[in-house]
Amino acid sequence: ALVHDLGALAVLFNVAALLVQFFIGGRLISSLGIIGSMLIHPILMLLSIFGLTVRFNFSTAVLAQANKTIGQIIYTNAYHSAYYSIKEHFREHTREFLEGIVRPFGAILGTGILLILQRTFKLDADLTLAINLSMILVLIVLFIVTYGLQDKYTKVASSNLLTSGDKVDRVESIDVLAQKGHKSALPVLLKVLNDSNETDFIRLKVLGALKELQDYEALDDILKFLESKKFEFRLAALDTILGYDDIKNFLHKNIFYEYKIAEALKRMYKHERNEEIKSLIIHLLSKLNPIGTFGFLIGILKNAKSGFKADILLALGAYKDTNVISYIKPFLDSRKAFEKAAAIIALWKYNEFDDDLVIHLDDMFRSKNKNVLEAAIFTVGELKLKSKQSYCLQYLKSKDLRFQMISA
Repeated sequence: ALVHDLGALAVLFNVAALLVQFFIGGRLISSLGIIGSMLIHPILMLLSIFGLTVRFNFSTAVLAQANKTIGQIIYTNAYHSAYYSIKEHFREHTREFLEGIVRPFGAILGTGILLILQRTFKLDADLTLAINLSMILVLIVLFIVTYGLQDKYTKVASSNLLTSGDKVDRVESIDVLAQKGHKSALPVLLKVLNDSNETDFIRLKVLGALKELQDYEALDDILKFLESKKFEFRLAALDTILGYDDIKNFLHKNIFYEYKIAEALKRMYKHERNEEIKSLIIHLLSKLNPIGTFGFLIGILKNAKSGFKADILLALGAYKDTNVISYIKPFLDSRKAFEKAAAIIALWKYNEFDDDLVIHLDDMFRSKNKNVLEAAIFTVGELKLKSKQSYCLQYLKSKDLRFQMISA
């Protein structure tokens, strides 16, 4: 019966650990960084051992084991990820040393400590207290050592990026420095980004890392690449700025940066020939203050090519101002499918148009024109209309690959 109950608990603990791995583990590592995630385990275990020391019973023992199983999942993932900071040709040797020598030695040392405590303390209560206090001491040491690794972890990755001649090592170092938790990674990444002798591939990878870090101190350096002669750099710079989750709030609090970005984007739009980049420029402008961008968007709406008018309408629809209605409403009758779709999306938040917009959307679904049907499916997705979801499911089974893609 005892073994049955312990087995049931083990299953329960591992189910909990699996759920944590599915839904929380990766997010924790992304938000706290590798070393921050490794610190969760000693903190959880310290709390558990403290509970066992204060009140040793079945409940606190179960809680301690549950914390150990769950915490170790996150710790192990972070620990294995940390190997990527080491150069590839040293990595396997390091792993063999830690797993083949250090870990078994630690197990022997721990067992030795337990045997010494068992011989020293004859009473069970004293032995239990001594073991618990020893574990608390070990966990405090583990916490301090792990916390101290953060600076070394950053330095190893930075050194590999700046000195290694191996492309794979450098790319992996950039990925490591893009993680949360590094205090001095930004200057190293910016140094590589602004080095004109550096390869385009590495500099583009750095821009991707800045998108992950979302540090506003890098904004000036990113903005320089909006004026680059190379299409890849302009596209990557725009994508990086758009990747900043809180860019809108930051710019509202920093008017100078908002003005600087708005002016840079306006200049860029006038000289840009690539359609993908022009579309991203319009999208980014919609995130800025209407005072600096509304007039510009209205101006280019009149003269823009048909493909860009839909983007401009979506950008105008992002503003919470009823004055934009008069500029958007005429496009409900447009013969261009995606212009009409963009107008429906832009006006959807205004209750006065509810019935009219539903009629327009239903008319689009009744059309036999492929472009109109694609625009209608796109509208359902953008507005997240559950009532029209059946259309998406219907066209998901279409033999036309284009319909399958847009429905998905």
